[in-house]
Amino acid sequence: MYKSPEIDEYEQYPACEDQNPSSPPLNDICHRDHDLPAIAYMLLAGIFSALMLVAFAIFWSDAHALFMVVISTGYLAMYIGIPYLLYGMSPDLADGRMENLRMALKRKVHTFTGHISGFEAIAQVITVPTALLVTFATMGIILVTGPW
Repeated sequence: MYKSPEIDEYEQYPACEDQNPSSPPLNDICHRDHDLPAIAYMLLAGIFSALMLVAFAIFWSDAHALFMVVISTGYLAMYIGIPYLLYGMSPDLADGRMENLRMALKRKVHTFTGHISGFEAIAQVITVPTALLVTFATMGIILVTGPW
């Protein structure tokens, strides 16, 4: 059976140095390695918003299809808006500051199979939505400019 190597999570966080590792953490700052960098969520929001803009451009002439795009945009607003509101209510982020992009890309993110860099985590998260956007835009161009 695979046993993961023992990793001292507290060595990479200066805020946790004066905290006893055997005691429970005082706040969530010491365990941020399980979180994706905030830029990943912003990139996802941008990609899905671009997907909705492409859908609006494609289905602008058909009222029924456009109605479905409007409904999908409402679902997207909830899908993006609720986590954004919850992120803003986090007590350790009350001052509204986000993590530095350079630090977010360099820090390790813990996954089930081990640690990966923030850049690798973001790449894994946005690969499929980006492929969907490119595919949808290409199909839209073909649909709009086709001979039919």
